[in-house]
Amino acid sequence: MKLPDRKHDLPELRREAFENGFDALSDVDLLALVLGDSQVASTVLDHVAGLGDVTTDHLRRLPGVGDVNASKISALLVLAGRLQSRHTHPRTVIRRPSDVFDLVRRQFSGLRQEHLIVVLLDTQNHVVDVNTVYIGSLNSTVVRIAELFRSAIQHNSAGIIVVHNHPSGSAAPSPEDIALTHDLVEAGKLMDIAVLDHIIIGNEEWVSLRERGIGFHSVTTSLDATSAADEDANTDSSPI
Repeated sequence: MKLPDRKHDLPELRREAFENGFDALSDVDLLALVLGDSQVASTVLDHVAGLGDVTTDHLRRLPGVGDVNASKISALLVLAGRLQSRHTHPRTVIRRPSDVFDLVRRQFSGLRQEHLIVVLLDTQNHVVDVNTVYIGSLNSTVVRIAELFRSAIQHNSAGIIVVHNHPSGSAAPSPEDIALTHDLVEAGKLMDIAVLDHIIIGNEEWVSLRERGIGFHSVTTSLDATSAADEDANTDSSPI
């Protein structure tokens, strides 16, 4: 639907938002405030079912959107996802790998690059914070072990869970993923910070390396409520 150019109406739109609250604005008006153009905002919302699943490449190809607006929307979505994960309810508790996936699934939706995040936990496995540590190609020459533990040390966290995605779609762990997991577990022992899991997310699947016993051989922690037999059972219903 073609709308009249409302660039000149943006000051009035801002005034309305300040007076009545941003919740009173329509989706088009909210996006128009971000982009500075109501027509572009309308075009975007007319062509996508939900912004959470749209890619940057899709956005930039929409008529009148272009690289600048596509980058604004993508940046906004990533920021919103990070803030949502970071400010999780303080009593959120991680009991099993699927809880981790539920916590971060929106943050990883539609990503075209590899992202690595660290979930920080207290002694009762309550989520303390969620931090994005790396974006881009992840390999042994890029990932620094100390960087993954930095936020855990700052928050005095008892444990961490590392999560990263495979944009290729397959969640199968690579040799580099296994080597990184082993190095993290060993470093965690030295710093008295339990590395509870390393989860890899693909397009339609996810894999817990701890459940598969990859990189976590002979590891026991005070946060682990399961016995060695439970760990060998390799079931998603077992606690972290």
